[in-house]
Amino acid sequence: MSEQMPHTMPECRQPAVAVVLPTMPQDGAGGVTSAHFNIYRCLKSLGCTTHLLSFSDSKRSPGEPGAIRCGAPVWLESLLDIGTFIYLKVIGSKKIVYQLADIIFSIPGSLQIRRFIRKLQPDITIVPDHGAPGLSLSNTHSPIILVVHHVPARFIAHPLLGDFCHIDVAKATALEQLVLKHVNAVVCPSDYMKQVFQKTYSFNGEVVVIPNPIDENLIDSIEMLDVRTELGLPGEAPVVYIPSAGSPLKGAKYVFEIVRRLAKANNGPIGFYLSGVITPVLRFELDHAPENVFLFTPGHISLKTNIAYVKSCTFGISPTLIESYGMAILEAGFCNVPMVAFDVGGTGEVIRDGVNGLLSPFLDVEQLINNATKFLDAEFVAKVSRSTGKFVRERFDSHRIANEYLSLCKKQIDLWADNF
Repeated sequence: MSEQMPHTMPECRQPAVAVVLPTMPQDGAGGVTSAHFNIYRCLKSLGCTTHLLSFSDSKRSPGEPGAIRCGAPVWLESLLDIGTFIYLKVIGSKKIVYQLADIIFSIPGSLQIRRFIRKLQPDITIVPDHGAPGLSLSNTHSPIILVVHHVPARFIAHPLLGDFCHIDVAKATALEQLVLKHVNAVVCPSDYMKQVFQKTYSFNGEVVVIPNPIDENLIDSIEMLDVRTELGLPGEAPVVYIPSAGSPLKGAKYVFEIVRRLAKANNGPIGFYLSGVITPVLRFELDHAPENVFLFTPGHISLKTNIAYVKSCTFGISPTLIESYGMAILEAGFCNVPMVAFDVGGTGEVIRDGVNGLLSPFLDVEQLINNATKFLDAEFVAKVSRSTGKFVRERFDSHRIANEYLSLCKKQIDLWADNF
């Protein structure tokens, strides 16, 4: 330990915190990126010196002031992809693989982050589990907090998600277990993820549940972009938000039927904002949607642009099959947009039934769609929209959640200092 390192955090100074995330929010609105960007923003609002570092970026323009982009060039990613695929096939893999590759892709960027962290000398570093960037980091110079979002083992023995390879998951899980040797504390955004984490890994440090925060000042600063204008729809037409609509994990197989049934239930034109990449299969299905359906599918857009479009939506529906927490659902809530979803994973910890949305039993597609049709009633949707914003801003108060993170950071800094 450096001789200048204090044994405890001085009361007069907030800690310097390095927050690691996969990509910068300017390049996409993925849940892990959104969660860590909001952690960064919320800690910064409390007076912390915050550093934002990405490990899976081939781009180098910072976007966020002071942000540091790290990552492998495209040619190296392709080489690592081929090498990982061949390795898994040689040791017996015959099914869908990507978990180990996600970690291998992250290594070049994580090694770059390691060099930057040595220069920045933060008091503590916050990293995600997805991609295992912690493999390349060390808590020798300062403590590390791991935030649990992914856990590869969740995708095994779940046939609706795909026939994933046990070998691939086992290798990825083993590497993530190695990360925990260099971690001082673990944060789970939901009780569900805490149970999954403790069932999957061995860890003797502190494990706490702190919801992913949403920086409401950031949300409020984003000007709405009206999907109706993009689609040429009248102002009274409902617009339905379906996050990550093309993802099999998020229920892409149900999207067409949702679109078809809601269109049949609505008198007049109805718009749908389908975020994320739309697969050729889903695109083919949507080509056969009813004539009163108008689709807005901008593809891969920034976090702020996504929020701007969500703000104009009437309500949302997420037929997700697996959910660690539900950042898209929570973001919609801060935009006063109620959501309908299956009660699966962490969704029940974000949606309070009847207050900021409606929950349906897992895989009960009929109930899911019936719940969604209720929001086609202008009076009902207006009532729930009002309670949505009020509820999420109280239940997920960013200042309170940021202070929970800050308290944990200070505690771990002091504990780390006492052990060196």
